[in-house]
Amino acid sequence: MIRKPYFGGNRALDDSKNFSRSEKLAFCSLTFIKGVGEMFFYNGRILTLDPQTKEADYLEIKGNRITQVGNGKISSKDGINLEEKTLLPGFFDTHLHMLNYGLMLKAVNLRDCNSITELIDRVKERVQSETKGAWIFGRGWDENRYNGIFPTRDDLDKVAPENPVVLSRVCGHLLVLNSLALELLGIDESTPVPEGGAIDRDQSGRLSGIFREKAMELVFDRLPKKSLKEVEKALIKAGQSILSYGITTVHTDDLAEFDDIEPLFELYRKLWQEGKIPRTHLHIRSKHLDQAKALGLETGTKLDGITIGAVKIFADGSLGARTAALLEDYSDAPGEKGILIYSDEELYQMVKDAHSADFAVAIHGIGDAASSQALRVIGQVQKEDPRPYLRHRLIHAQILNDEIMEQMVEYGVIGEIQPIFINTDLHWAENRVGERIHTSYNWQTMWQKGIRLTGSSDCPVEPVNPLLGIYSAVTRKDLNGKPEEGWYSKEALSLEQALQLFTSCGAYAGGEEGDAGSLTVGKVADLVVLDRPIDRISLDEIKDIKIDMTIMDGKVVYQRDNK
Repeated sequence: MIRKPYFGGNRALDDSKNFSRSEKLAFCSLTFIKGVGEMFFYNGRILTLDPQTKEADYLEIKGNRITQVGNGKISSKDGINLEEKTLLPGFFDTHLHMLNYGLMLKAVNLRDCNSITELIDRVKERVQSETKGAWIFGRGWDENRYNGIFPTRDDLDKVAPENPVVLSRVCGHLLVLNSLALELLGIDESTPVPEGGAIDRDQSGRLSGIFREKAMELVFDRLPKKSLKEVEKALIKAGQSILSYGITTVHTDDLAEFDDIEPLFELYRKLWQEGKIPRTHLHIRSKHLDQAKALGLETGTKLDGITIGAVKIFADGSLGARTAALLEDYSDAPGEKGILIYSDEELYQMVKDAHSADFAVAIHGIGDAASSQALRVIGQVQKEDPRPYLRHRLIHAQILNDEIMEQMVEYGVIGEIQPIFINTDLHWAENRVGERIHTSYNWQTMWQKGIRLTGSSDCPVEPVNPLLGIYSAVTRKDLNGKPEEGWYSKEALSLEQALQLFTSCGAYAGGEEGDAGSLTVGKVADLVVLDRPIDRISLDEIKDIKIDMTIMDGKVVYQRDNK
């Protein structure tokens, strides 16, 4: 439980142990494993992320625990010769959508489309490979690549008159549907628009096919429901991909469309036991709170490798779609301030209900109006009912001001950031917010103020690879290496800070700092081997690092084929 975190053992290291001589074993062979979960690593860059012993010469695991971490000469032993490669704690990604990622792996990928024409052609290709009437799903379109022009139902109707089409914007906060999808879902001009959402219309008042924020629920609630078998297949796809990037723990928001969550908990538990998904903190929504309480669940409840997470709440939308809620107008769209999804009273009740049931909240807040509202409400609830063991979070925390940052420190609210966002955002964010950019994406300032941060990808919004997030955090450049001097480079994190962001900071966010997040004796044997010494290469090279091996719970769950 978060209130009573488990702290692993503190057994002293025995550096004097005599090791028998044996032949040097090639790193890429699995023959060095003496038994399931029994391994010895040496001759590498073993970066522990433990402030007491930051580097080590060797590390041993037995079963699912780290049993030795030491420095000094060793006589030699059967084991894994790292050959100067890096050994780290397994990575954490504290904000992603694992199920959606698995589903999107088979959806139409629109991320690299640079025009409406390319988007239409991509949809046309998929329609030609599907049967008549089959639903077509896609994700990744971005009107910023199309000179600000949004796709419409008419664009999609040209290539998919007999297949319903639903395409999600790259941020996941806008949808575009074709006419057949609207018809099948029973949505037309008379459909009421939910509070906190918007449905776009053309000049004649006809629906354009664009749905924003809470209006998207009209679509999701009416789509055909996924079977548990479909969910399982998607999770396995996503889980295997995530493990291949060295991520051994995720915090995921997957349950929004489901009403009965108990079967989902059992499914995730089974898949973890089979080694098919990483350790998972499973967030719930406010609508699940009564069932969760009836099941005796709260934030931190463990079901083997599955942990009950926070209550996820959206306070606003995305900056790219101009639905993030700002205190003042968008600099590039006078008169627009985005969408604040809930009133203060509504958000207060949601946070109070979660907090009083011993659930932390994870509030999505990108704009300064949304973040200000979230902090105001969390502060009020905490003062009325102090529960300091609950670690509430502000997801994204992008457009801030000094007052918001001071409140994050005062209330102990964790900032859940996505450094990889600057890969795209640095090209247009300043146009959106003007001078407010100086208190935006300001990670080093937040760190120095004492705000607890944690790293994530928001996959499938951005790639799940944590090394891209680490690269972005330390260089403040896009994936093409621009700008060469870095974007507001004073806000870059050091390499040590960035590694903490995706390891020990992630463990803290989940109340697991006593059991995970560093290579410390007694902690769980979740490790990752990188293909080169991360602290001895240029920062620009970090994005090119490959994962050689992922070990979870003492077992090898991924190994790169070097052939």
